[in-house]
Amino acid sequence: MGENIKKRQALWMRYVHFDKVKDILLLVAENNDVLRAGELERLAIEKGILIKEDGSPLTHSPRYHYRKVMEHLGLISKLNSKGCYSVVQESRVGSLLHLIEFGKPLSEEAKEIVADIVVSNNDCRKYFFDAFMSEDTYDLAGLRKGGDWIIVRTMGKEGTILQNPHTNNIVHLKTKDHFNAIFWGVRLWALELAITDEIFISYKEGRIIYPTIKNVRRSEIIKQTMELVAREHFNGDWITVHIPDLIKKVALTLKVPVKEVKDVLWDVERQFPQSVILVPSSSSFIDIKTPFSKQDRVLFRAYLKDGVGRYISHLKIHVDLFDKLKEGAYYG
Repeated sequence: MGENIKKRQALWMRYVHFDKVKDILLLVAENNDVLRAGELERLAIEKGILIKEDGSPLTHSPRYHYRKVMEHLGLISKLNSKGCYSVVQESRVGSLLHLIEFGKPLSEEAKEIVADIVVSNNDCRKYFFDAFMSEDTYDLAGLRKGGDWIIVRTMGKEGTILQNPHTNNIVHLKTKDHFNAIFWGVRLWALELAITDEIFISYKEGRIIYPTIKNVRRSEIIKQTMELVAREHFNGDWITVHIPDLIKKVALTLKVPVKEVKDVLWDVERQFPQSVILVPSSSSFIDIKTPFSKQDRVLFRAYLKDGVGRYISHLKIHVDLFDKLKEGAYYG
């Protein structure tokens, strides 16, 4: 088999909703060793799984990709002579089946099992997760703790690369298959399963992807945020902080999701409105920073958004906020 054919077969990853994957897994478990591919697809359509938002069935390609993704991840297999699907007898799959229910979203515990399965997959590691790591041997916990952040860069004729600036590990996205499998496939799985998060401040800097750690204490996020604020230059009793830069620094230092940092900023602003002033920015100004803003809204995730739809680009913080936070035992 030629190298290009092997590589294409390794690029089976496509975007799937894992809540649909979970429901298909339950269908197979209920009909173990009974349903062939077409029968499984028809039943999944009847049950409202393999359908679009308007209720119409998914087309052939996405239905095919759901089955192949589940096969490659080791959730289901076709072992008998009739080509019928059965659930793979593996401890993590068994644990997952005990945690899931039809029509209900994946719990956090179930997501962690799926995330572990994804991170342990050889193709997912080779084409995505290895870029974060300096070591060859790692698991989900090792990725969260020891993984670096990577940058997505567009390199003209060289295509797009995922580059680790610490180790210089590089994944090249040269073909449509690469983009579909890696950028629109496993990358989005990692986001959905909370394995990674992303921040994009400017087109020049590029999209930053980083592993996230679960259950970081809120007090630690506040403490790190205020330590970074304290390094800025005060103008009298006030300091003006650029929100995207602050969120990026906190997120990458603590490996916490962007939303958690934003939640902390909102909490502090609500608790101490006399010490924190919101400074809005026009969305058109933000749009200028990337030529792909209409296609990719991740740029706006680095900004706060108020109740009337304004994007908040800066915070003015009074020096007395530091003492107020300490007095209230918000961090220590």
